[in-house]
Amino acid sequence: MKFIASKSRIDLLVDDCQQHLIDVAGLRPNTCKKWTFFARLFLQAQFKPKDSGWPPRQLEPGVLLDFVLQQGKHYPPGALQSLASALRSLVAWASRICVETVEQCGAVRMTRGALASQFGHADGSSY
Repeated sequence: MKFIASKSRIDLLVDDCQQHLIDVAGLRPNTCKKWTFFARLFLQAQFKPKDSGWPPRQLEPGVLLDFVLQQGKHYPPGALQSLASALRSLVAWASRICVETVEQCGAVRMTRGALASQFGHADGSSY
C-alpha cells in the first residue's frame, strides 16, 4: 500500500501561484516551471515547511534582494534575472490574493482589477 504525503503549505502556495502564472499571466509551461522552482527555493529558505504562519514581513524588498544576491554565488547572471522575475511575480501574486481576501470595514471588498482611485468620489479623491 502506498501512502501519499500531504502537500506542505509552501507546495500549495507554489501550485496556486503556478496556476495563476499560466492562466492569468500567460506564461509558457517551461518558463513557469523555472519560475516556480525559484519561488519554491525562496520560500523554503525563508519558512519552515510545517510553519503554521505566513509572516508577510518576510516578503520585504530587503529580504528578497539579499536572497537574490546570495544566489549569485550559485547561478549565472541570466538565471539571477529569472530568479528576480520569479520573485517579483510571486510577491505580486501574493499581494493580489491578500488584497482580494481582506474585507474592508464599512466598504465593499476590493475585487480583482479594482484600482484604489475607483473608491471614494467620482474624481478619485477620497475626501
